[in-house]
Amino acid sequence: MEDASQEPNYEFFKDIMHYDAYASMIDNNTHSFYSIDDCSIPENVFSEKNSKINKLCGKFKKLSEIILEGKLNHSVVNSSEYTHYMNYWLNHQFKKDRTYDTVDINDICNKMKENNQFIGFEDKINCTDIRKIDKDEFDKMKILSNIYYKYYQKQLITLNQEYKISQCLDYFIECIDEYKKAIIYCPEGRVNNFCKALTDFLSLFKKTTFKSEECRSIELQTVPTKVDEIEKYIRFIKQQNKPENSVFSTRITVTQSNKKQNWKVV
Repeated sequence: MEDASQEPNYEFFKDIMHYDAYASMIDNNTHSFYSIDDCSIPENVFSEKNSKINKLCGKFKKLSEIILEGKLNHSVVNSSEYTHYMNYWLNHQFKKDRTYDTVDINDICNKMKENNQFIGFEDKINCTDIRKIDKDEFDKMKILSNIYYKYYQKQLITLNQEYKISQCLDYFIECIDEYKKAIIYCPEGRVNNFCKALTDFLSLFKKTTFKSEECRSIELQTVPTKVDEIEKYIRFIKQQNKPENSVFSTRITVTQSNKKQNWKVV
């Protein structure tokens, strides 16, 4: 078992769609009373990068204010996870712009606090949790983000009759394909925060039945846990959803015998 205290926190992925919606408000006028220009760190702190850091600081500040407002309005249920999302978001900005390579992520948060950029909610921002995420862990986070995105896109299709079954199936298969990438990091017996987050997603996924006229009902009783089994499963889903096999409701039952996965439609 790995030391969970040294791992990144993945709990916020359960609410990733809420958080990403908040992040999308940063550059639009949804919350016009929060300005991305409303952040000022003294010029001597980050030298030649100071103007870019101030812009990033403004976006980070606006995101924290929007998220904390959502928390007060109960849109964010878990009060302990939002700092971990903000850390993920800030690391994502660093990955997109190599000019930040020489800047310490934790230092940005600390300097913002020192220069009173979190007035009114200083105690809500824990800079200890704002730190660089290494490439391997960040890659795993991106996979989890993609898994949830594909999952919720498919769920939305079941509520929108303008979409067609092909789109619904595409998202379903893409979601399983992202899961295939994730399971590589969780061989049998591996216990860590990432594998727990993946298990949490699978629990959500298996409880869900997608129903609409354009998106056939698919009940997933058991999810394959090995890459080759998942690939076979995806091929099976594609075959069953060919027009000649089309029916309104498809229930996929996965049985296991002699450690081999078998699928059948019932």
